[in-house]
Amino acid sequence: MSGAKPRKPKPTELQHGDVLKCDSGKLSVSHYAIYDKKDNTVIHKTGPPGLSDLSLSSVSDRSQVRRDSYDNMAKYYDSVAVHNRPSETRYSGDTVVQNAEARIGETSYNLVDDNCETFARENETGRTESDQVVKVVTKAKQVVGDVASHFFGSS
Repeated sequence: MSGAKPRKPKPTELQHGDVLKCDSGKLSVSHYAIYDKKDNTVIHKTGPPGLSDLSLSSVSDRSQVRRDSYDNMAKYYDSVAVHNRPSETRYSGDTVVQNAEARIGETSYNLVDDNCETFARENETGRTESDQVVKVVTKAKQVVGDVASHFFGSS
């Protein structure tokens, strides 16, 4: 462990439409949000109640896309980092924020393909992607392969 203090960027360091990746030592998953520099807010998809106290879902009785102040959201996490896709694959910051704003109030949620990360990526690039889900599926395939090799031998 490096001993470095977890970092949270100041609003002056963030760009309009940045995708923010928020981590807490309490969970092994990250939360994602879109930064709106115009009013120092984030637009994000909260999880359903009970999924995570850190997703701010406890203030609602269901999952929802909502706007919160950056400072209020960031206080729930140990670190916040800009996690944009490469510029050649992402929309402009204005378009990213406009896409996210158009979805405020949505209440759908699915842990695999309709979560905070897929919300952020779809608004940023037009594609629903989740690096976290890919990592879990990859690890699960590895474990199943290892178990199968153990019981049935490798070919």
